Amino acid sequence: MLFKALSAAVYGIDAYLVEVEVDVSAGLGNFLTVGLPYMAVRESKERIKAAIKNCGLDYPFQNITVNLAPADIKKEGSGFDLPMAIGILYALLTSLFREPNRQNFNAIMIAGAGAAYLNGGLGVWEFAFAAVITVLAYHGLKSYRWIGIGWVLHTLWDVTHHLFGTPIVPFVPNSSAGCAICDIVIALWCFAGAPSPSELQTRLTGRAVRPRGVP
Repeated sequence: MLFKALSAAVYGIDAYLVEVEVDVSAGLGNFLTVGLPYMAVRESKERIKAAIKNCGLDYPFQNITVNLAPADIKKEGSGFDLPMAIGILYALLTSLFREPNRQNFNAIMIAGAGAAYLNGGLGVWEFAFAAVITVLAYHGLKSYRWIGIGWVLHTLWDVTHHLFGTPIVPFVPNSSAGCAICDIVIALWCFAGAPSPSELQTRLTGRAVRPRGVP
C-alpha cells in the first residue's frame, strides 16, 4: 500500500483500531473498498470525490483500492471517510507535483519524519537520529537516493522503537511496526526515482497512459 492511516470502530460494546490502507495505481478510475464494509462505508467514495472536488482539486482517473483491516470484522458508518480521503490525497499528492517540486516535497517529508520520535524514549539518540535525517533530507534535494536512504534508516528506527522504545503512536503498541512496513515501501519507491503511477506503468509496459476518452 502507498499510504496507511489509523481509524477506529465499535463492535458491540468494544472499540478496536482499524488500519485504512490506500493503494493508487494506473487504471480507469475504479474505486474499490475491501475489508467487509457496510453500505454506508461503500458509499464513502462518492462523499470523498465530492469533498476533494469542492476543495478545488482534481479527482484523479486512477484505480484506488482501500483496505480496511482487520478484514474479518464488518465496518459501518461514515467515520472512515476522513482517513480514506487523507490516504488518497497523500498518495496522489506527489504524483501531481512536477519535478523538481516532487523531489523537494519528498525531502521535506523525510525531514519531518525524522522528528517524529523526539519523544520516543531513547534520550539523546532521538536528537542524533533527527540530525542525521535532516542532513539526508538536505542532500535529498539533489538526489532521490538520499531520500531513499533516509526512509531505510527510518525503517530501522521504527523497528528499534517497536522493540525497545515508545511506539510512534504511544497508545498503539504495533504502530511502529506498521510504519516500518510503509517506510520501506516508500524507500523503494524513492530509489526508483519516485515515479507517478502513470510513469510507473509506462516503465513496466512501455506504453504511455492516456486519459479516459482519448483514443
